[in-house]
Amino acid sequence: MSMGIRIVFREMNEVKLNSLRAKFLAGFLSLFLGSFVVFFAISYYMSSQALFKSSDKISQEIGKSVALQIENNYQKKEMAVEAVAHDKGILNGSREERQKILAEAKAQVDGFAMLAYSDVEGHAYSDQGKDMDRTTRDYIKKVRETKKPYMTGASVSGTSGKLITIMAYPVLDNDELKGIVYGTVELDDISELVGGIKY
Repeated sequence: MSMGIRIVFREMNEVKLNSLRAKFLAGFLSLFLGSFVVFFAISYYMSSQALFKSSDKISQEIGKSVALQIENNYQKKEMAVEAVAHDKGILNGSREERQKILAEAKAQVDGFAMLAYSDVEGHAYSDQGKDMDRTTRDYIKKVRETKKPYMTGASVSGTSGKLITIMAYPVLDNDELKGIVYGTVELDDISELVGGIKY
C-alpha cells in the first residue's frame, strides 16, 4: 500500500512539474512573442522613416539637378541674345546684315523659335525676314523705358499655339537706345526635361 501511495505521489508531483513547465513555457512564449512583436514594430517604424527620408532626399536632389539644367539652358539663350544685341552689325548694319546675324545666332543655339530685331518703336523683323508689329508688346515697352534686358513670363504664342517666353535686350550706342533684339523661346524643352524625371 505504501508503494501505491508513493506511485500516486510521484505521478502527482510529475503532473505538478509538467504543469509548472507548461506554465513557464506559456509565460516565456508569450513574453518572447510580445518582445518579438515590439521589436518588429520598432524596426519597421525606423526602417520606414529612414526610407521616407532617403526618398525625400533623392527627390530633392533630382529637383535640384533638373532646376540647374533648366537654368543653364536659359543662361545660354540669354547670353546668345545679349551677344547679338552687342554685335556691331546689329547696331550699324543694314536689314539684310541684321537678318543674317540673327539667323546665324539662331542656328548656333537650340531652342529659339525665332530671333528678331526691332526698332525703338516696336517695328520688327525676324531672322526669316518676316515683318511684325510689336509696338504694343510689354517687352518692347519695358526695354524702351529701362534700357535694360527684360524676360517675359510664360505665355501662349499667337502663331504656334505653344508655350513661350521672350528674352529682350537693348541695342545701345553710348547709352542711347537704338533698337531691341529679342528671342522667342519655346518651353517644350522644359516639358521634356520635367516629363523625363523618374522617381
